[in-house]
Amino acid sequence: MQLLLIAAFVSAVAAESLEIFSKNLSMPYVVKRTWVDNFIKFNHVLETKSLRTRIIALGCVPSNQPEGRLINVGEATRQHEFIFACQQDAHGVISYDATACIDPLGNEMKIGESRRLSNGTVVMHCAISGGVLKKVVEKASGCFFNQTLYGEDETWVEPISEPAEDQVYMFRETIRPKLGRRQAVIVEPKLRGRLMQCFRPHYNFFESQLIGCVVGKFGIRIDEYAQIEPGVFVKCVEKESGGVGIKVIDRDELSCSINNSTVPEGYVWVDIPRAAEFTCSSGNVVKKSCVLGSERIPLGKEVRLKNECVFVCHPGTNLYMCDKVITDSIVIDEDLSVPQGKKANRWDTILLRRTFNEIVHH
Repeated sequence: MQLLLIAAFVSAVAAESLEIFSKNLSMPYVVKRTWVDNFIKFNHVLETKSLRTRIIALGCVPSNQPEGRLINVGEATRQHEFIFACQQDAHGVISYDATACIDPLGNEMKIGESRRLSNGTVVMHCAISGGVLKKVVEKASGCFFNQTLYGEDETWVEPISEPAEDQVYMFRETIRPKLGRRQAVIVEPKLRGRLMQCFRPHYNFFESQLIGCVVGKFGIRIDEYAQIEPGVFVKCVEKESGGVGIKVIDRDELSCSINNSTVPEGYVWVDIPRAAEFTCSSGNVVKKSCVLGSERIPLGKEVRLKNECVFVCHPGTNLYMCDKVITDSIVIDEDLSVPQGKKANRWDTILLRRTFNEIVHH
């Protein structure tokens, strides 16, 4: 992240051996010398009656030059991309301090405020650090949309403004009591926005990507389905023009084929030989968990079995990991490490026909 730092150092009055007073002296005096030090203008005076000498702080000089314009306590001026104020503390000490920043449009930025510039790709901050007021300009990391900056992988809704024919309406059939006929009733337009996501195709820039549809209160990714009402299913599809639309689909399109049979959307079953629980989701067979006896094991979890092996419930194929040889386990003839179509060596074939115990204790 590239940073541009502009700092305004806070001034302080240099201490001298003589005591410094405000300019409101009640006794008549004679000015012996005038000078400017650290943006503060001073008079060295001699009181005519007491013959005492004093140093009087008159105010602030933004130019820090003896002939510069004098501003009084409580006044402010714009200078060097900051707003400086002539201030006096409870002890009467006057200082010329940067109290705010100025943004590129000339507006005041109070301490702690920030601005988004260049269509949101640049962020400017106004903050104090180490006694110094800083204006930090940095390149924003993320995607900017509708005055909002989104980080990597963050999603948002872009309202849709397409013609009415591109809106999809859902219909529910009802029976009119008197006529006994079915009537299609419009529920509401469902497509109300595009689902966007900020992604980072390269390490030094971000892009906004269209990833799906917003249907009612649901966000549906492209080529995926959702049941937005009981018995009403829609699919988010990508148009040739690059936009998205939704398509009403029949529930039969979401069914799954299993062993020459068909199961409906949402159907759940247990495959005992595969030690897994499956469900039919949007036309796809999805593994939900693993099943060992009466125990259900979440995907990704490892459990230790009674035979001291470790069982890993994998989203794909389950894994059994054992440090010890499994009794009566026999290696089959086929060597999976040999490429298909190539025969194993004679010695390999002999080894493959032996039990684990025979191989280990040989």
